[in-house]
Amino acid sequence: NTSFDTWLPNCLCIGIPDSTTYTDCAGITNGPNVPGQACDDGDPNTTGETWNWDCECVVPGVTPCSASMLYVQAYGQDSVAIPNEVWVINTSTGGTEPYTVFWNFDDGTTSTEPYPVHVYATNGMYIPCLTITDAMGCEDTYCDTLVLDEDGYYNGFVMEQRPGQLRNGFTLRVIEQLPTGIASPTGTSRLTISPNPAARNSTVTLRGPSAGPAQCSLIDQHGSVVLEHLVNAGPENSPVVLHLKELPAGIYLLVVRQGTERWTQRLVVQ
Repeated sequence: NTSFDTWLPNCLCIGIPDSTTYTDCAGITNGPNVPGQACDDGDPNTTGETWNWDCECVVPGVTPCSASMLYVQAYGQDSVAIPNEVWVINTSTGGTEPYTVFWNFDDGTTSTEPYPVHVYATNGMYIPCLTITDAMGCEDTYCDTLVLDEDGYYNGFVMEQRPGQLRNGFTLRVIEQLPTGIASPTGTSRLTISPNPAARNSTVTLRGPSAGPAQCSLIDQHGSVVLEHLVNAGPENSPVVLHLKELPAGIYLLVVRQGTERWTQRLVVQ
């Protein structure tokens, strides 16, 4: 009693009841252009296209191109944030290689390089855009607001006040991927995180300077606290395990406070 039986994304096989009135993907009443059925995307270089559940005519197994990017506060090998510099990662997905990119930095300048470095003359608000085009002609654009605070840090990752570091303008650096490891600060740092980067769990240990509990907070790139724990410091330090599997991949700031003391580290969640 059904026609056009096909698989749903959750692997349920359903069809359209023969007595149902519907509009197909081409806008035809009771037409044949429904998910799972053959279609033509107009490209002579592709074959076997079918309608997907978003009524897009696509080649099976090929996801339509989708532009996206991620801003990250720049940091050095010592895990300390670098003011007045922001990294951006091209996180676009789908489509068919090869790809071309077009960066619009929202200050009158553009670039077609995959990993450009752009210097803004002022610290105003900008809305950079990334446009990607794949080999099949699929094109998509993504834009996101970029603002630095008065200390030269992006989106809530504010460290201690650092007089003299604020300047007019900042650098936007497109990088291929996040570093695969973060070195612990040298010298007097007492805070350790292992492993880092981490996929599911990471252990935090604080060695001194005073015995007793310390407040441990994990902050995302928007300045929101996503995890909080108490960690014991001193000779009888007790490591705390952070459960990370529910967190989106990205870079986070771990802040540990004990009295007037404060320690910070970067933590990469894969």
